[in-house]
Amino acid sequence: MLTLLFLFLIAIGLLLCIFFLLQWLYWQLYPLVHGGGPYVPSSMETVERMITMAEIQSSDIVCDLGSGDGRIIFHAVKQIGCRGIGYEIDPRLIRQSKEKAKELGLELQTRFEQKNFWHANISDVTVVLLFQLPRTMKRLETKLFHELPSGSRIVSNYFRFPHWKETKTDGKIHLYRK
Repeated sequence: MLTLLFLFLIAIGLLLCIFFLLQWLYWQLYPLVHGGGPYVPSSMETVERMITMAEIQSSDIVCDLGSGDGRIIFHAVKQIGCRGIGYEIDPRLIRQSKEKAKELGLELQTRFEQKNFWHANISDVTVVLLFQLPRTMKRLETKLFHELPSGSRIVSNYFRFPHWKETKTDGKIHLYRK
């Protein structure tokens, strides 16, 4: 009887592990299916370099397409005093970002939306910061070129746009101007 109970508990434990593994896998693959990429956070050193390269002013509206845990938006808003918008498809990361905004007292300066960034209105954004895969960069190039206002700056971590010539490059960080 004790052996049967033990086997039952092991089976329940395995089922729970499989459930959480499948849930994690789902949220890793979901963005890929919808034209984005998996959650891979930029290092804080890279975030700092991206913000510096973007020459963000307090009057700017900074947007992170695929904002993950919100680290880029939080750093820009805290350091410069601009406003920030993060678009992220994963509801867990949006919840985490909103909680962090509240914790940091940045609720009025930041906005995080659970949204596929392909459907986001970015017509008032002046700075876009991003870390996306090459196949996404190709499509994003068109969206940003058509929707961003003239004078906007785009900073990409690692990957380049296929046709847009960067204004400045610092290692793997690329600045583009519209």
